[in-house]
This record gives sequence, structure tokens and C-alpha cells, in this order.
Amino acid sequence: MTHIGGELSLILSYACNFSCAYCPVHKSQETITRDVLSRVISFCLEQSISRIRLFGAEPLLRWQRILDLRRMLDESGPAGQAIEVELTSNASLLNDEILSYWEQDDRYHIRLSLDGDPQSQHKTRGDWPEHLKELRRRIVKRKPLVHCNMVISPQTVGQMLENFHYLYRLGFRFFNLLPAYYQVWSAEDQTRLEQGFDRLAAYCRSIRSVGFPLHLQNERVQTSQALYRDSLVIDTDGEVYTSDAIVCSSLRPLREQLRVGSILDDAFSMHDLKSPTISWASALNQAFGVEAMASTQAVDALLGDFVRKLTVG
Repeated sequence: MTHIGGELSLILSYACNFSCAYCPVHKSQETITRDVLSRVISFCLEQSISRIRLFGAEPLLRWQRILDLRRMLDESGPAGQAIEVELTSNASLLNDEILSYWEQDDRYHIRLSLDGDPQSQHKTRGDWPEHLKELRRRIVKRKPLVHCNMVISPQTVGQMLENFHYLYRLGFRFFNLLPAYYQVWSAEDQTRLEQGFDRLAAYCRSIRSVGFPLHLQNERVQTSQALYRDSLVIDTDGEVYTSDAIVCSSLRPLREQLRVGSILDDAFSMHDLKSPTISWASALNQAFGVEAMASTQAVDALLGDFVRKLTVG
């Protein structure tokens, strides 16, 4: 039986307004229906879920569905009202209305996915969300504090330290460093990544040595697959999987082999879960190929070395 702890990953939609060069996520207009959402909430209450992680593409494109989710949770009684919701956004759609809603509800946890300064952002994503500068005081002072997923790609690796410094100066204090996985990094780019991590480790140690706050999720969270978590995942159509790697477009042909159940089955429960007919490691190898997987393992090892260097002078 899959152990889900207190979290559930929910793929709200595959819609996205960006086309990031390194992003492996499938893009389409598929969006969860209210019927599936209702089934998900019933399941969460039965399994004592404490947090729902909205996963997939850009959830703020489906803001109304997020409001539907919160309304349904609140209407389900004290247990539903206590469930927290975490979402990751590219920040492009943040506005006063959304921030005002969040400021009144500490049950939301926000992660903003950014590459760094406007020049680095433009290399891989497009225009930098300039309105962040205007909204940043509200964003970074919010409780629980907003986390920043800083993506490091071959295109931006040379500016890693400068990008981190830029985001720190904006006010972010909680970071998760994410090298661009499941793509090929050249030997030269891997060397630049290692050198960048060395510089960044020294920078982080210096910040902490003078008492400035800095929190890195990489120091406390480990997963069996780079980037993705082992957790119970419910897709937009109610299908159930055991890793949020299922969002990858390259895994679409293997979905039936990775599927373990459906939330839409009558009286669905954890006891109904079957085992995937292919392992996630095998599926990822088949989907991305030997060279990309070798690069993924190499850059993930460099990230591990960086975490160890945070405590070494």
C-alpha cells in the first residue's frame, strides 16, 4: 500500500501561459471538473489529509477552480476547513485580488518559480513579471512566508550567484534550488554548475554567519526521483498515480502502466490501489533516454554536494 502521509498532490490543470525551455510538463487545456474535485475532497477527509499540493502547469490560470476547492473544503466541516493548500506559480498572474485573498487566509502556502533577474528570466521563460517589484512587500511579508523555487538551467548557470542574490534582495528568504532536470547538460555546463554551487555555498554561509535568515528546502527534503516527489497524485481526470512525475509529457504513453486506480471508482479507497506494471525509474529512463538521465543524475549529485558544503568552511 502506498504511504501518503498527510499530503496529496492534485493536478488542477495542464494549462500554462509560459513555454519554459527546460520544462518537461505536458501542456493542454485539461482541467479538473467540479465532480472530480468533490470526489477528491471526500477522499481527503477519509484519509485525514492535512495538505493538498496543487501541481501541474500554472494553477492561477484556473483561479476559479482554486476558489471552488477552498469553498468545498470549508463547506465540508472542521476537518475540511483545516486542510491547507499549497500551490506553485510562475508569478505572472499575481494581482491585488489574489494577494488580498491570500492575505486573509493563512491556509495557503505559495511557491513562486523564478529563474532570477529579468535578463536570466528572459533567456528561458520570456518577460520577467515586473509587477513583482510593486507587490513584493506584500508577497515576502506574508505568513506563511512565500517560498521561491529558483530554477538553474544551462542557459542561466553562469549567473547563478547573481540570480540568487537578486532574489534574496527582493525579499525571499525560503528557497528551493532546482537544476533543470531531464535534459542534457554538457560537460562544460556541469563544470559551470559545480563552480556556481561552490560560489553560492560560500555566499549562503556568509549570510548565515552574520545572522541573516536563509532557509533552503534542499537541506531537508530528499526524493527518489530528481525534481519529483513520491506521493499519491490525482490527475485532472481522477486517475491516481504514485509520483507527481506523471505530469511529464514524455510519460504520456506510459500512463496506463503507471496508473494505480481512479478516484471515480465506486467507494474508492487506499485498499483499491494496484501496483504499477512498470517502475518509475524504468519509466523515466524510457521516456527521457540514457543521455538526459545521466545528466540528471550528475547535476543532482552536484546539488547534493552543494548541500554538504553549506556546513563546511
